[in-house]
Amino acid sequence: MKKILVLLLISLFVSCKNEKIPIAAESGAIKGEVLDAMTGPTYTATAPVTGANVFTYPFISEALSDVNGEFLLQGIPSGWYYLYAEKQGYNKIMMPVEVFSDKVSESKILLRPLNEENIPPDTAVCLYPKDGFNVYVTDFELQWECTDPDSNLVFFDVFLDETNPPFKKIYSSIMSQTAKVDSLEKGKDYYWRIYAQDWNHASVLGPVWKFTVK
Repeated sequence: MKKILVLLLISLFVSCKNEKIPIAAESGAIKGEVLDAMTGPTYTATAPVTGANVFTYPFISEALSDVNGEFLLQGIPSGWYYLYAEKQGYNKIMMPVEVFSDKVSESKILLRPLNEENIPPDTAVCLYPKDGFNVYVTDFELQWECTDPDSNLVFFDVFLDETNPPFKKIYSSIMSQTAKVDSLEKGKDYYWRIYAQDWNHASVLGPVWKFTVK
């Protein structure tokens, strides 16, 4: 009898240890952790952030990070999403993440303490090509204008894709307000937007603009 009980306990332990995150059919999940970017030796981000609100856009799922800074978003159809994380006292952050059917995507989110006196950058303004314009070349420069009320340095992520909203990041943390694109396909619509972040990590995501290559 004791031998049977021991075998049952071993079987239960192995079963729990190998337990996988349940995923609904035709959907995936996102798991990860939220950390304070300004903690640890040389700011290696070691302290978990508890109670951060993590959610997808378009909105499908949301969760609060636990005492270990960990979160799990489930039941998300496959595709690209913007993953947001926010908590009072920290700068809100956004990053693109791809979700796959029957798989778990992982993400590490670094939140930076909010500087109450800092004002985020202004929303980027489209210069070229204007929203809805046709362009007749496949190689050119995207152009926008963005200023910062505090005159801080501003860094830009550029998103360009054939889907609306665009999730493909073609440039990261550039300071120029132009971005060269090439090898575009004629007869296709393209969508683009600018994510601006200042030196204090305050950020703003701009609107989506569209152009067509003729």
